[in-house]
Amino acid sequence: MDALIDLFTSFSGLLSLAVIAFVCLMAGFFIRLTLRKMEEERLSVCLVECREQPSRQRNQKPGFKRTDFNSSSSFERNQAGPTQE
Repeated sequence: MDALIDLFTSFSGLLSLAVIAFVCLMAGFFIRLTLRKMEEERLSVCLVECREQPSRQRNQKPGFKRTDFNSSSSFERNQAGPTQE
């Protein structure tokens, strides 16, 4: 109980409360800033993908799935037919 009395009455206790309040406000500010920047980045990526999507669809080969970037080479090998070695 003496610690609480010292916290709210002494100069060093009040200074400690001020520092604790400042740190909490600063944490809230940085969390809000980070979340806002993440949302802006997500929206800018979505806008870029939406602008590029029609050109990507024209350049795609039939049957090629846009998400299968790793399997594109196997897809092209399968479309070329059997190889003679």
